Amino acid sequence: MSKAIYIASTEPYSGKTLIALGLMNLLADKTKKLAYFKPVINEPPEKGKDIHIETITSHFGLNIEYQDMFAFTREQVF
Repeated sequence: MSKAIYIASTEPYSGKTLIALGLMNLLADKTKKLAYFKPVINEPPEKGKDIHIETITSHFGLNIEYQDMFAFTREQVF
């Protein structure tokens, strides 16, 4: 059984990252394994890292490669 939480919305800028921060903060005390994955980032990594990924990575001290935390750029999707 998968032990994952998925946060989705039909619209951008609806507070998904804020919800993710709150949930991860609650879960950080209850588990040793935390990860974050954002399927689509706005800009290619060459232009800079995604601010949401960077915020969660730095706040929770996640030791995950940046390339493993997203799948596509917005340009690749559209």
